[in-house]
Amino acid sequence: MDVVCQILITRTEDGVFKSGDLVTGTIKYFIEEPTKYETISINFHGKGNCWWTKTDSSAPGRNFGNTEDYVNQTICFYTGKSGEELSGAYEYPFQFLLPVNIPSSYKDGNCVIDYKIIVTFVKTTKREQFEAEIPVHAYVTSSIQEPISFGLQKKLFSMFANNKIGLKGELENVAVTPDATVEVPVVIGKIIGEVTAPVAMKNQHYDEEK
Repeated sequence: MDVVCQILITRTEDGVFKSGDLVTGTIKYFIEEPTKYETISINFHGKGNCWWTKTDSSAPGRNFGNTEDYVNQTICFYTGKSGEELSGAYEYPFQFLLPVNIPSSYKDGNCVIDYKIIVTFVKTTKREQFEAEIPVHAYVTSSIQEPISFGLQKKLFSMFANNKIGLKGELENVAVTPDATVEVPVVIGKIIGEVTAPVAMKNQHYDEEK
């Protein structure tokens, strides 16, 4: 290997970046022997890939796929001069701004969304790349007016005819950030004709999974 490269990213407190955050860090690389490079560049690339197969009983399966870029910024921080050779240790600090309206990092059997810092060393006959992945959580916005109320009725198993209860809850925040705690006040009432008489109230807490 002609060059050894480290991509050191300034980590956040919780280990992930939010949309709109500034991503900062330093590239450290060491070139063992005097080497001539045409360019050395850093690329901040966020993209999504999806693929799936559509099957039909009368025809073989058809494959579909799509790719979308969410951010693609490149900085060429070294352009080779005539006859110049590089050797030794070097550092290059960098910073990139995450766009606001981007999806979170994601991966399953049909879709991959990832964000990477890619450093490329280009010689006349060879290209070497080093990369580091950046975990991203996106903010979710909502067009629904808050708070939002909801309710349902439940028929209980009972020997008596009047065996219905009503539940009424209220969501103060419709959209929450990852790992946030959601409080849902719930009123439980017994339905008497057209009137619901409150009999209990409790708060339930739900933790979002990462």
